[in-house]
Amino acid sequence: MLSIIGDTDANTSIKAEAYSLYKLGVKPTTQVAIETKPVFGANLTLHSSMFEFASFIVRPHNIIGWVDHAGLSHFNVEYGVQHETEHHLQSSNEHKAASELQAAHLNQREKGSVLLPSQFLRADSGVLRTTLPARIYLMGRELESIHKHGVFLFCPL
Repeated sequence: MLSIIGDTDANTSIKAEAYSLYKLGVKPTTQVAIETKPVFGANLTLHSSMFEFASFIVRPHNIIGWVDHAGLSHFNVEYGVQHETEHHLQSSNEHKAASELQAAHLNQREKGSVLLPSQFLRADSGVLRTTLPARIYLMGRELESIHKHGVFLFCPL
């Protein structure tokens, strides 16, 4: 993702956003199910239609799944995977941009910033939806991989 910093016409005012990719994970004790409707006894039921594609765009009116009375407390949000671009860079300018991106990411983590699930998700009456349109990249289709690696990576649009 790119964003324009300032209002000048110089190309140096366009910077890469360091935190555009996030990972949604579930707590280890969360009982997860994958189905087309809420499952009794599961803390979190993910809508099975999500698992038909590796990547897709979800809008705030789309249902991602259902949660029990504990709501969003079953989730944690972390910064997404940083790209290992150093092996694929073609020019020194690209290498410099990647280094700045990684440095910004580390600085933000050191500051102890907190990402709350409520920044990205909402659970109105137990129905799980996003707060903003987002591109979702599934990390696994099996319950074991969802607990181990997370539910999905996402990027707000």
